[in-house]
Amino acid sequence: MMNIPKLIDDIVGWIKKYCEKNGIDSLIVGVSGGIDSAVVTCLCEKTGIKTICVSLPYEYDQVPMDLATLNSENPMKETSTRRAYYLCRGRKVEYFIKAIQPIVLAYKNAGFGETQLLEGNLRSRIRANILYDFAAKNNGIVVGTGNKDEDQIGYFTKGGDGLCDVCPLSNLHKSIVYEIAKVFGDIPQDIIDAAPTAELWENQTDENELGMTYDEVEWALRILGRRPIAINRMEKKERDIVNKVKNMVKKNDHKLRYPPIFDPNNPENIE
Repeated sequence: MMNIPKLIDDIVGWIKKYCEKNGIDSLIVGVSGGIDSAVVTCLCEKTGIKTICVSLPYEYDQVPMDLATLNSENPMKETSTRRAYYLCRGRKVEYFIKAIQPIVLAYKNAGFGETQLLEGNLRSRIRANILYDFAAKNNGIVVGTGNKDEDQIGYFTKGGDGLCDVCPLSNLHKSIVYEIAKVFGDIPQDIIDAAPTAELWENQTDENELGMTYDEVEWALRILGRRPIAINRMEKKERDIVNKVKNMVKKNDHKLRYPPIFDPNNPENIE
C-alpha cells in the first residue's frame, strides 16, 4: 500500500525544488472540473507558490459572465466549469475563465478542424497556447494534469493537453489520483464522481472514446509490465483489452519521446 500523505508531501516538495532551482514564480494549471486537474490544483496550492488556475470552456454561456454575482439564487449551471469554479473558490489561488469559441471559429472559418476529432484536437492545442500565455506573463510553468494510464497509452493531444513543463502525476495510476483526492478531503464530491473527459467535443467522455474504463487500462498496463505474458490464456474480453492497450502504447510511443533528430554523422539512424 502506498503512503498517500507522504506521497503528497513528496510531490509538493518536488515541485517546490524545481521552481527554486529554475527561478519560477508561478504555477499555471488548466482546471477542467475533473479529478486530475483538481488534485494538481491542490498540490500546487500546497507549495505556497503563486498558483493560477484557468478554466477554458468552449462557450461563455456555460458560466455567468460576472462570477461576483454568483449566489444561491443565481447558481451556475451544472457544467465542468462550475465544478472548477467551486473547487478554486476560497482557495489561495487565482482563477480565470477564458472561452475559446472565438478562436476555434476563427480556425474553422479558415478551413481547419473539419472533423469532430480534428476540431477536438484543435481545442486542446488552443487551450495549451492560452496556458502558456499565462505562464509567460507570470514567469511561470504549466503544470501537467495527465496520469500514468493516459500517458502510457498516449491518450492525450500532442501539442495540447500533453504539452506542459512538469508532470506530477504521470507516474501515478488514476486509482492513486483518487486516493490523493480522498486524503485532501476538500475536493468536491461532484468532481470525484464526474466522468473523466478532455472536453474535445460536447458530451465526450474518455471511457466512451477509449471503449474501456480507466480501471481496465490500469489492469492491462500492470499485466503488460510483467513477464512472461500469457495473453492467449485469458478470456476473450480480457485478451481484447490487453491487446488494445498494447497496441495503443506502441502506436503512441512517439508522444512520449523527443522528436527524432537527423545526425549527419549517422544518416541511416532513424531511432
